Amino acid sequence: RQDEFDVALRDALTYAAMARPLCVNVLPGRLAEGVSREQALTTLADNLRKSAEAFALLGIRVLCEAINPLDMPGFLINTPEHLRALLERVDHPNCQAQLDLYHMARQQLDVEAGIRLLGERIGHVQFADCPGRGAPGSGELYFEPLLKALQEGGYHGWLAAEYRPDMQGTAASLGWLATWRQR
Repeated sequence: RQDEFDVALRDALTYAAMARPLCVNVLPGRLAEGVSREQALTTLADNLRKSAEAFALLGIRVLCEAINPLDMPGFLINTPEHLRALLERVDHPNCQAQLDLYHMARQQLDVEAGIRLLGERIGHVQFADCPGRGAPGSGELYFEPLLKALQEGGYHGWLAAEYRPDMQGTAASLGWLATWRQR
């Protein structure tokens, strides 16, 4: 589906030239039937490198994200180790990791170790509590050491909440925000 990717990249560059986001996320997707993992990784790395070069001309970073296989079976990149190996394979300074703390916790991985492994390769962080992908404080994920590990690792970018608010709605689910702002 390389032709489709090339068209999508061209379209994304057009939109990005107008919207000027700080970064774009190029998702690996699921392993296609009849395609070997190695072939998929080679194609993904080539496409990420091509994207990183193209978006660099606009000053926009390219990100790639690991997604847990429990919520998204067959997803090609699942762990911080997979993500680091992919970034090493891409070997482009404009390609970084988008780290989703929820996806690491959902797999019962050591999230702090994942943060340390990816280190300065982290270009963006998003989060939700686990299980349930709810607001911080709705699950079992203890965010304090994770935020500290991010800071110690040199990450100073945005932290993006990507959770499902409870039945009371988004505004009611933002109780955690005041505490986080103090940090």
